[in-house]
Amino acid sequence: GGEEILLLDRQYDLSGQALYWRNATKLISSEGVQNGSRFEISFDPTYQQLSVHHLRIIRNGQVIDKLDRRALRVLQREEDMNSFLYDGSLTVTTELKDVRIGDVIDYAVTIKGWNPVDRGRFHRYLAMGYGVPVARSFTRLVAPEGRTPLIKYHLFTEKPTVHKIAGGEELFWDLGPLACIQMDDNAPGWYSAYPGIDISEFASIEELRMWAVQEYNTDREVDAVLCARNAGFKDLPSVLDRL
Repeated sequence: GGEEILLLDRQYDLSGQALYWRNATKLISSEGVQNGSRFEISFDPTYQQLSVHHLRIIRNGQVIDKLDRRALRVLQREEDMNSFLYDGSLTVTTELKDVRIGDVIDYAVTIKGWNPVDRGRFHRYLAMGYGVPVARSFTRLVAPEGRTPLIKYHLFTEKPTVHKIAGGEELFWDLGPLACIQMDDNAPGWYSAYPGIDISEFASIEELRMWAVQEYNTDREVDAVLCARNAGFKDLPSVLDRL
């Protein structure tokens, strides 16, 4: 609450494995000021590089530079401490001073590098609607020749504009204004009222299976006792008995 996104700019470079992200949010209440006074962005330094291009406040048409690299703190993310899982991600954060109602917080970053477990394949879920109003949402993908991803739509029907460019093509959605979407408190947990798109370079379930199989050692011999037990399961008369 208390915020309005003026610009959400997301651009994915498939061949360069890079994401450019810019967000300009107007703070329209004291709650918005409280929530919007902290800048933070997360990345995994084991395979990603983070560049912060700008961090600024726009107040009554005046641009106030707030990118003080000495004030940036780097924190270890420990979201899965209870499960004793540590993913190595870091959060770069800073507290913005003298933030007022009506200010626009404008920042832009580039994160280069994708998880090597994907072996270069691109797949993302991208929201196309939010719980706050959005004046303009711009989403762009740059794909090299022969790597046009598949797109699945959820509560969203607008097709991308496609342009041929040197060495491939670009696909983009230029949307707005987008109304605030409110979720029904009684909606089941599995349901999402927010429109979005699934984007993937996996053309089929079989391709996804083959990718996943490579993550496991399937050449190990199966213990003879386990083989005998499996054979016994196959002889059971019904599926329920086998379970």
